[in-house]
Amino acid sequence: MVFAGTADQTRNSPAARHHPGQRAWRIAGYTVAAGFAAGVGAFAGQQVQASWGRWAAGGYVLAALITLLWRHPAARTTATSAALLGAVVAPLVWMVTGGRHMSTVGMGALTVVTRAARLLVEHGSPYLPKDQLTGPESLNPYGPPLTIFGLPHALGLDGWAGNPRTWFALSAVVLGYLTLRYLRAERPMWTLASAFASPIHDVQRCTGHNPLGRGQERGTSDILYVAG
Repeated sequence: MVFAGTADQTRNSPAARHHPGQRAWRIAGYTVAAGFAAGVGAFAGQQVQASWGRWAAGGYVLAALITLLWRHPAARTTATSAALLGAVVAPLVWMVTGGRHMSTVGMGALTVVTRAARLLVEHGSPYLPKDQLTGPESLNPYGPPLTIFGLPHALGLDGWAGNPRTWFALSAVVLGYLTLRYLRAERPMWTLASAFASPIHDVQRCTGHNPLGRGQERGTSDILYVAG
């Protein structure tokens, strides 16, 4: 009889984590992610999405090469770090610093959250009056708590500190980590990093599209899946 604890120990053992079959799946996953990111970089109609694609493609290619060529126990952690650096850290830093003047056409979530914070500071409500709703971007579909992410800019902060993307990303990391700690997940930071390496979530997380809505829910689902 194999007890659950024994099965978990076997699954999480160094031998299991570096099994050739798992390594092949990781190489395939990084390759597919690189192809997806390259496609976004080449064909996206929005500057911020194309910028993310170019950064992320490099990170995923590097992660695939590390996994393919480096037969070492540290290869998996190094590859995940390379994927996160290319798909999350580098593009996010670029978007809130040197690339912050890129066109935000199509980035309605950022516009809405920033305007909601300004309205809250100036008029006491994050919502426009009914008679001033003139189109989709004039409507604020988010609950009042999301206004928090636009407050730094509304209060006068500029650059990375005033960019809602910065606070979207930091809140995702903090909430994800606290969730894993509450669930008593083993290696919570590794689990969080593995879940955040998904290109589908990263393109939304970095560009600010659908910041804490359906994309964040999918990200939470991935965290719980990897933790389980």
